[in-house]
Amino acid sequence: MIFIVAYLPKHKDWGPADFMECEHCDRESYFVLRERWMEAQLFFLPIYRHQRMYFQECPHCGKAVNIAEEDWPYYKSLASLQNQFIAGSLTESEFEAKKEALKKP
Repeated sequence: MIFIVAYLPKHKDWGPADFMECEHCDRESYFVLRERWMEAQLFFLPIYRHQRMYFQECPHCGKAVNIAEEDWPYYKSLASLQNQFIAGSLTESEFEAKKEALKKP
């Protein structure tokens, strides 16, 4: 019997989150929100995920700023708002109101 097993790094880009200045390259821009984890697969089906990391990455130099797991829901909601605003489904005033309603950690 043959088993096909893999242990792979995976990631997801959630889009732009915070507008801030990079400590490394001193440029101001929207940092990209990213999530990384390791995944075990059996017959190409994911069976176990662990070692999750949450961070924001500078789009210019790639410097990453870690995000604590308890702060993750705020940043995920912020990235979702940014994506809706960029897509045009939110006006600027709606975006600002919803952003103010989020509780920053």
